[in-house]
Amino acid sequence: MKHIFLKTLNLLAITLIAASASAQNFFPIRWKINSSEKKIEADSIDFNRSWQSQGLCDLSGSAVFATNFNVNKKQLKLLAGKELTLTLNMQCQIDSLVINGSKVVENVTGQAGRKLVSVPLSVLVAGTNHALLYARQFTRTAGEGSNICELEGIVSTSETDIEIAPANHLFVDNVPSFDVKWSSTAKQNLEIAVFNEFNQKVYYHHQKIKKPGEGVVPVTLNGIAPGFYQCCAYLTGADESGYTQWIAYNPQQITCRPTPTEGYADYWQKAIEELDLIDPYFSMQKVDSLSRGVKDGFVLEFQSLGEVTIRAYLFLPRNRKENPVIIHLPGQNEDFKDVAKWSYRYPDIAEMALCVRGGQVFDLQNNPYRGIYMDCLRAVDFITQDYHFDNKRIALLGSGYGGGLALATAALCKGRIAALAYFNPFLCDIEHFLKTRPMYRIKIDSYLESINNTHTFDDVMKVLYKTDVLDMCSNIDCKTFFVSTLFDDDCPPHAGFAAYSLINAPKEYVIHLNRNSLTATYNDEMIKYLLNMIGN
Repeated sequence: MKHIFLKTLNLLAITLIAASASAQNFFPIRWKINSSEKKIEADSIDFNRSWQSQGLCDLSGSAVFATNFNVNKKQLKLLAGKELTLTLNMQCQIDSLVINGSKVVENVTGQAGRKLVSVPLSVLVAGTNHALLYARQFTRTAGEGSNICELEGIVSTSETDIEIAPANHLFVDNVPSFDVKWSSTAKQNLEIAVFNEFNQKVYYHHQKIKKPGEGVVPVTLNGIAPGFYQCCAYLTGADESGYTQWIAYNPQQITCRPTPTEGYADYWQKAIEELDLIDPYFSMQKVDSLSRGVKDGFVLEFQSLGEVTIRAYLFLPRNRKENPVIIHLPGQNEDFKDVAKWSYRYPDIAEMALCVRGGQVFDLQNNPYRGIYMDCLRAVDFITQDYHFDNKRIALLGSGYGGGLALATAALCKGRIAALAYFNPFLCDIEHFLKTRPMYRIKIDSYLESINNTHTFDDVMKVLYKTDVLDMCSNIDCKTFFVSTLFDDDCPPHAGFAAYSLINAPKEYVIHLNRNSLTATYNDEMIKYLLNMIGN
């Protein structure tokens, strides 16, 4: 087993820098919130942390952020004759922003890039000021907290910015530690907070910076469990600023639910036995539009569990020898529309893009995943009975939803898969998944409401535990490559490592620094690994 460091230094430095005669941000990073749709448990929302981690995502209704901020007479005098600059780039739709009863902006589309708005100084008063931000359509963030809402004056006595210089986000067998460095020309309040993946605060530090100067606050995270941690630092008072970053501590040692779900093995064995009774009726049809490169493209059809017809795209090298093959398992809502380009790549490797059935995973009468996992097994059955393929060089690849399918397929096809590459898997370690992604509980509750609450949350959990791939992973015996991110509350890296720790085969992982599932470029990296494992 080995892991890969993307950087090799030993310190995560959070640096707070101050400069004179620049811009001052009056708005704080943490705002109070009220929602028209649901009760928000947090007393405030941190714009530097993801919506999902704070229970604020997947809202169809609106929410109102509120904050108070102070402006003194000296600041107003310095700003006399000037305008303020409002900077917005929010992961939501902004209907309006109101300061002391004056609407200063409206109808700002979420994640459309930075919007700069001039705000007249006359909206401010000496003393306490009040701002309201009316928002809706809180977008998927995948762990990213990149909201900007700043109100800046052109002249100020000090400015505070936070710069994180990541040195080594991955701590293996070393207690995580980092320095918070501050430098300021004014009095400030310094706060440092560290949260685990479950939004639990594991470290907190507060101090007053009583006079201008600079300093260093060392932070050591003793006694924490293996996992991922979000480190936050804030300066408040003379100016408002903050930033956040993630670290990983011994992620390869994450272990979850050591006792298998009761009846789990029998549940899947019966599904396999039922699949074996169904004639697959494999058929291949060549498609000219998919055969214009170095490989010929086909549409494959077969019968799967419940006698459902499943299709796949198949690309075969024209030399027709026994080819190694990569089976691509689909991610959420992935239909492989742009597969024609696959005929132009990897002339000595066959590739299959499997299109599994759909369905609501919370369906209590007919769990679609029972059929979906069997669809994947039947695809492997096709490979092993067809003369175009080398049965000893079958590889699986999947990301997110497809990552879970890849793990399940490798486990249920034990002894038939040579290599596996997966990215943060979905429906893995469901117990902790519900804690790291609160919006998934919202989806379950919405489903139960749609069926008039004829079943309970516990009923749904029984289905999800039977579907959870975590209990399968100890059966995986092929070479495995796991690509992860430091933060992602759509498909948490915690779950991916929970699976990784159970795999009893040669394995390695890589963690992408400062990238989540929306920005990570992981597919080419996984294919490169598989080509090295099964290629000529």
